[in-house]
Amino acid sequence: PPEIAALAGKDTKVTLSLEKTSLDRVFKALGEQAGFKPTFRGYTPVVSVNFSGRGLEDVLGDLHALYGLLIRAQGPDRLDVRAPLAVGVAGVGRPTIKRKKDPELADDRTQRLFGKVVLQVVVCEDGSVGAIAVGPGTQEPKLISPAQDAVRQWIFEPAQKDGKPVAVSLTTSVEFLPE
Repeated sequence: PPEIAALAGKDTKVTLSLEKTSLDRVFKALGEQAGFKPTFRGYTPVVSVNFSGRGLEDVLGDLHALYGLLIRAQGPDRLDVRAPLAVGVAGVGRPTIKRKKDPELADDRTQRLFGKVVLQVVVCEDGSVGAIAVGPGTQEPKLISPAQDAVRQWIFEPAQKDGKPVAVSLTTSVEFLPE
């Protein structure tokens, strides 16, 4: 994202492999490698990351896209990271679906498949779907792409905290039933 442009000139290459750790620890480790101090607020999901010799800007862009993080450089050595809140924690409500699109299976090979796709979804303050990641419990990998395409088009009534809309992270599933 352009908000991290202040870090682009560092030309730092990142090599980082962490299994089942929180995102705030990922940013702490990145900061130690790249020479910046991160401030992390919000829900900290457990993730596994593996970066080998990748540019810092690319790594931050990937983390932004995968987890719906708001990443802003506060200077050449300060990074402010905000993650979506967790539904049901600290008075955060649950968003409700206003418009739901069913997945489309255009390929003859996928039309005969069935199973459940579990997705970790970021619902933004405006009710749109931001980042989507595949969650544990997904049964058929070939159904992931159609499920993600459908969920990207869902529209929500945003979650609320203290009467204000907030971005949240939640788990949802899309089921493909046998015909």
